Amino acid sequence: MGITYTDFFRTDTELGRWLRTKNIIEKIGDNICAHAGIAPQINQMAMPLDQINNKCRPYYDKAKRLAAVGELDSTVANFFNSKTSLFWYRGYFVEPKATEQEVDATLSLFGVKRIVVGHTIVPGNVGFYYGGKVLGLDVNQHAGKHEAALFEKGIWYKVDEKGAKLALKDQGQ
Repeated sequence: MGITYTDFFRTDTELGRWLRTKNIIEKIGDNICAHAGIAPQINQMAMPLDQINNKCRPYYDKAKRLAAVGELDSTVANFFNSKTSLFWYRGYFVEPKATEQEVDATLSLFGVKRIVVGHTIVPGNVGFYYGGKVLGLDVNQHAGKHEAALFEKGIWYKVDEKGAKLALKDQGQ
């Protein structure tokens, strides 16, 4: 099509306009959902969800480019471009791992019981970690592994591509 991947998300594209109606982090019931997770450095900013989402939305197509030339606001950069960002954090699964206290601080800050994340493929996903406080969803679809999580009648299940359900353990409820 003659455009870069990032160009698909510009403000003058249908995808870009649609994307700007979406949040970078979302609270759904007792769950906080983020692509990679929420690092302690994000918690230290003590920003409410609506402020995080409003601050990030204008940068979906340009954070990487602006960071490369040193023109990205440092607060916004924390959400997009570092190992502690909502897109790249791997602290629930990779060393140095988040402590239980750090996970609890996130839960308390956002008033939820659980953090739901993808981004990091680990054996056992779809599964619970940190005593049911973190739900990891990323699976290696490139290797043919297709699974999802389903919350039904108060129970979390791992569901495979055929629809078979297996109740997840360590739900922390």
